[in-house]
Amino acid sequence: APWLFDYIVGGVEKMFKVLPVELDRESQLGVMYSKVYQASTIELLKEAVVCDDGYAVFQAIGYRALPRSITLQDKEALLRTILLKKMEPYIPFIESLMQGLQVFQLLEPIRSNPDVFRIIFCHSDMLLWSYEMFIERLRVDFAEDGSNVKQLQLSCYRIFLEMCELSFHSENPPFKLGSLLQFVTGAESILPSGIPQLILKFKPPCAKRNNGKDCACLPEASTCASILIIPLHFQTVEDMFQSFCEAFSHVKMHGFGRS
Repeated sequence: APWLFDYIVGGVEKMFKVLPVELDRESQLGVMYSKVYQASTIELLKEAVVCDDGYAVFQAIGYRALPRSITLQDKEALLRTILLKKMEPYIPFIESLMQGLQVFQLLEPIRSNPDVFRIIFCHSDMLLWSYEMFIERLRVDFAEDGSNVKQLQLSCYRIFLEMCELSFHSENPPFKLGSLLQFVTGAESILPSGIPQLILKFKPPCAKRNNGKDCACLPEASTCASILIIPLHFQTVEDMFQSFCEAFSHVKMHGFGRS
């Protein structure tokens, strides 16, 4: 949580520099906090606090001023007091966490490099892939120009790109792009070591099976080398989606791809 991380980095004052938009909506403190936070005029502020709930909250947090005498200049101090009261039960646990970080010599590095460590403690989009990032890191091993195989590969690659774009941007795709990334790299998000180079290779279609049906090989992956191998037998994006979904189901039973 951002407030927890800010408390670890700089104590109460650091935490108060960025007041949260809201606390627990269901609690009396949380409801009052939200009303005070959203009050942009003195009329709205007094409407929020000059009531039975306002008097009860002021008494609970030990706020000395009376609700009817509050001004807009008091708003931030009131929010801080409510937030501190809300945090009160968690302080012993946070202090224990900080002591543990100190024992393992992590507290000072965290305080010295808050931007680096923030993504560990707080939700962040920094480690989430985008479709553009995925394409940028993708290296495709094509056959020689002008060959029939190259034409098959280009056709398959176009289907693959369409599938990836749909998996990332459409509302209800058969699977999300994160599943494909997990299949190839072993992780749905960007690895701590950075963004790996992804390699796309193609597997030629197999001969017809004994029952006369066409090749039905599934996509394969090497998570160690971040290599994805897809067969060339796909004709539509629906076929490719179905094949990848089946490959993912095998992954869940036997592990990530092939190492």
